[in-house]
Amino acid sequence: MISGAIDHNGLAGVCYAAVRKSYVIGVSINKVGGAQFTCALSFGAVSGSNCALQTMTTRSAAAVEQQLGESAQRIEVLDTTVAELNRKFDRLEERVTTIVATSQTNTQSIQAAMKNSDAKIDRLESSMQSLIASLQQNQQHLEQVFFNVHCTIMEA
Repeated sequence: MISGAIDHNGLAGVCYAAVRKSYVIGVSINKVGGAQFTCALSFGAVSGSNCALQTMTTRSAAAVEQQLGESAQRIEVLDTTVAELNRKFDRLEERVTTIVATSQTNTQSIQAAMKNSDAKIDRLESSMQSLIASLQQNQQHLEQVFFNVHCTIMEA
């Protein structure tokens, strides 16, 4: 941003210019006399310190004041919009925090349920091994009994 005093057609004033790459956009407001102001908007290629003048209008102080008032109203609307967006962002942040906390709680519950299931599976596996061992012993015992009965029948 460049700002400084200028002399535009013999009228002292203030110039604000924004230089972007090889172009300059400037606004100068000069008091002409009484309640009159000269507002110049310039846009052009940067060539030393010169820029081509595009628009020049003369406005009364009342017109400038009205335009400033309208600008202030637009700024208020923007401020209100920004405040509302900030509130929405805060509510969104609260929701995300709640979701994260719920997710962590659910994850812990799932992990606890998985540990409990693993313990049940281990107990069931142990019980099944005991049952299989018992069935094998019973089968051997039954085979021995069957063999003894068979031998007894054959001897008789």
